[in-house]
Amino acid sequence: MTEVVPDGRPDEDGRLAAAAALVSALREIEERGENLITVLLDGREFVALKHYPEDDRIDPETGAQFYFHAHHPGDPREAGHIHCFLNPDGKGEGRPIHHLAAIGLDATGRPVRLFTVNRWVVEDDFIPAADLIDFLPRFRLTGQSPVERFVDAMFGMFGAEIAGLIAGRDHAIARFAEANQGVDVLADQRLEVTSDLPIDLPEVLEKLSASLPD
Repeated sequence: MTEVVPDGRPDEDGRLAAAAALVSALREIEERGENLITVLLDGREFVALKHYPEDDRIDPETGAQFYFHAHHPGDPREAGHIHCFLNPDGKGEGRPIHHLAAIGLDATGRPVRLFTVNRWVVEDDFIPAADLIDFLPRFRLTGQSPVERFVDAMFGMFGAEIAGLIAGRDHAIARFAEANQGVDVLADQRLEVTSDLPIDLPEVLEKLSASLPD
């Protein structure tokens, strides 16, 4: 995970380092004829909503956690997504777990969107956006598999955007609550995706490359 400046955003050098790590991870996977999704499935049959890996990937040093799954084959927006969480006190019974964001992947395993979800979707321990954003720098994956390097690099590249999505999550929840008085908004299945940001990875990488000094 990249370093952050005092306002919580990754510094430019950190974003560039994260971009290089992301490209390296994807290249390592694709040069052996696979993509991120096939690596996450690891030869197993795809089953809608099943977690890959089955017990999630949890970093023992940082409490960062993720898994891949998909809802319905043929979704025009994505082929599946990686849900990312933080266990700030470590993984364990009764300890909190917070959903930070999800990374949507296309059929080639490339990232195409970032989004947040309502609490009922992942049954996490919901906390206000300001507190959750403070946790973002702690989401680090120390493992060196290409999947872990990819996920870690996504948070390094898009930390500011993820913070904005988390803030947007709370705005969406507040608007829904205002329009639907008396309901438990966090459990209301009419509100699923609370904020969403499309990603054009080649464009982002091109802009970062253009920022390098001559």
